[in-house]
Amino acid sequence: MHILTEAFRGLQISGSSGICIVNGHPGSGKTYLVREALERMQQEGALVACAKFDQYSEDVPYTGTVQALQSILIVGPVHL
Repeated sequence: MHILTEAFRGLQISGSSGICIVNGHPGSGKTYLVREALERMQQEGALVACAKFDQYSEDVPYTGTVQALQSILIVGPVHL
């Protein structure tokens, strides 16, 4: 989580936007890690778009992009 937090702090300081991709083996805790980081960032007023990619939707074009856009268009916290 330290890397995500530091990246967020850097973006806050610079006033920029950025992208972070988290990958790893199934069951390694990626979703938990991202949920925790998102909660903290959103408490500080960050607008965060996120999407969860999985092997079952990889053949559907733009699935991740649609999920990310929906996550910022829907009011409230992002649920992965």
